Amino acid sequence: MAAIPLLKMMRKKASKQFAEDKQTKDKDYWNHVLWSDETKINLFGSDGVKRVWRQPGEEYKDKCGGGRVLVWGCMSAACYGEQQFIEGIRHLTTGGNSGDSALTMVERAC
Repeated sequence: MAAIPLLKMMRKKASKQFAEDKQTKDKDYWNHVLWSDETKINLFGSDGVKRVWRQPGEEYKDKCGGGRVLVWGCMSAACYGEQQFIEGIRHLTTGGNSGDSALTMVERAC
């Protein structure tokens, strides 16, 4: 069975064109670009298949799942923002623990 390429040719061309377009931008341009990323950390295992070993008659224990946090951060050429720890699984548009919107968190970042 043939392997499927991770990036299709059309996506590769678009990425190359994007990079070429941005190559000549000055520092002022990059000071106004904000890069962000997030990662989810599971404290008790993965979101995938869970295997639990129990003795005969032993009941299910809740420590086999749950306990996760989303960590979000951003940076630009001019500055970087504080990491935001968002408990549970919430979409960034709903904001962090304080109920702020993602846009508010970005505005505070730099």
